[in-house]
Amino acid sequence: MFLGRSFVTMEGMIRNLIPGDDELLEFVKPVFMEWLERQGNNKWSFVWNWLQSMPGFKVIHSAVEFLKLPEKLEDMKEHEQRRQFQFVIYENYKKHFYQLVILGLVGVVVGIYLEHELVLWITSGAGVVGGVGFLIFAYKQKKWMKYMHEKRR
Repeated sequence: MFLGRSFVTMEGMIRNLIPGDDELLEFVKPVFMEWLERQGNNKWSFVWNWLQSMPGFKVIHSAVEFLKLPEKLEDMKEHEQRRQFQFVIYENYKKHFYQLVILGLVGVVVGIYLEHELVLWITSGAGVVGGVGFLIFAYKQKKWMKYMHEKRR
């Protein structure tokens, strides 16, 4: 707003110094073009920022954003479904490994009761594998949830 106000003030001063509409444009154009050339890669950023500050542009931009809203909501919904799906995958793996731990513990008890060494070794190995798998997927799920929580912000 201040930039626009200063341009209007400068325009008024120039109009007082150089009367006539045609001469004003011829006087300002070379100076403006030289300034744009000195800007390098950002020479049109000033013009673009000025256009974006116009009320008409803001209304059009708001209308376009409003029309894109259903698409954005659909993308957000899909993203949330993917997050939920990944959570369910980790949760299922944890559940299966927990069941393997319980099965291993029951097998160890049965192996001790029957005094059968092969059953004892197989079920204790299954219990250890289940425990390690459970811990790995619990860690992965915790890490994933922390990452997703930070990404959501």
